[in-house]
Amino acid sequence: MDDRILEWMIPEDMDGLPVRRVLKQHFHFASSLISRLKTKPDGICLNGEKVYTNAVVKTGDLLAVNITDLDPFNPAEPREYDLDIRYEDADLLVIHKPAGMAVHGSDRLPSITVANACSWRYGQDCSFHPAHRLDKGTSGLLVIAKSAYVHDRLRARMHSEDFERSYLAVIDGVMGPRRGTICKPISREPAEGIRRTIDPDGLPSETRYETIQVFGDRSLVDAFPVTGRTHQIRIHFSSCGHPLLGDPVYGTVSEEIRRPALHSHRIHLIHPVTGDVLDLEDPLPEDMESLLR
Repeated sequence: MDDRILEWMIPEDMDGLPVRRVLKQHFHFASSLISRLKTKPDGICLNGEKVYTNAVVKTGDLLAVNITDLDPFNPAEPREYDLDIRYEDADLLVIHKPAGMAVHGSDRLPSITVANACSWRYGQDCSFHPAHRLDKGTSGLLVIAKSAYVHDRLRARMHSEDFERSYLAVIDGVMGPRRGTICKPISREPAEGIRRTIDPDGLPSETRYETIQVFGDRSLVDAFPVTGRTHQIRIHFSSCGHPLLGDPVYGTVSEEIRRPALHSHRIHLIHPVTGDVLDLEDPLPEDMESLLR
């Protein structure tokens, strides 16, 4: 893959600063990433010449930084699959992940993962950095960074106004009130693998929700996770007596849907490199739509 180079002309207010400080203040590089930059032949260039982080910049200088991963490698075996791409540029990839597809996984498993599909589309020399988690059973929008630098910038924006995610869920019953916030700390269930539990001593966890429509004995809700704990939306609604339909861990198995009825519906993102505003939506999939008929 082609190298990704960021260029910036030094303004007057940064005249006389060392390159390291410029990398931190303008590009927001973490110290660990700056250390990796120094090992690249063209990691940091000033006016076309390789420099080190102690070099001093002057007004009008052109600083170029190579943010391509030093040793990009996707360990997942390439397996043929046509990704449903909703947005792509030099730094980001946003896909629709179908229910039943894991993001990562073992090559010994028969099912194809997102990592397998990316390795097939872009080659094993591509960098694969999912910016957030989606359970295997959860469908919808997934953001993937194409470099460790962009991944680091996305993580810094996570759960802020610059990176917001909302989910659609079909729950059992009707929440009361129909709009509100669930604030219940969550911890790992002892000796229960990935299962989580509500625990007064757990990590602070907050989910805002709004009931969109009631369909008999079930409801369609818009859930906005303020924090990002594993299984947060699923366990929060279950703890209120309204588990997601089809959730075998925090609810009951359903004959109508074979996975938790949860869909990554909307993403609002300020692009960490260009500053562009990305507002993406993914409509409700057929298996969840059928629950509301």
